[in-house]
Amino acid sequence: MASREYFVVDCEGYISISPETKGHELEPEAFATLKAATKRATKLAEHEPGRTVVVTRAVAYITCPVLKPKIEIRKL
Repeated sequence: MASREYFVVDCEGYISISPETKGHELEPEAFATLKAATKRATKLAEHEPGRTVVVTRAVAYITCPVLKPKIEIRKL
């Protein structure tokens, strides 16, 4: 069984992007624990007062890279 992953979603529905992301490969920032995701969400919320930031647990993670049309599905 795969481990749990948590993501942080801002008020516009965008998933927090990993700081290590370079170029066109946008990789969502995934957290192994709820505590780590909550910490990141708190930092984002401080920059946008009055807006909601959501922490969510992933059930499935589906991507289709722009440069290589190969779909990857990770079940969690």
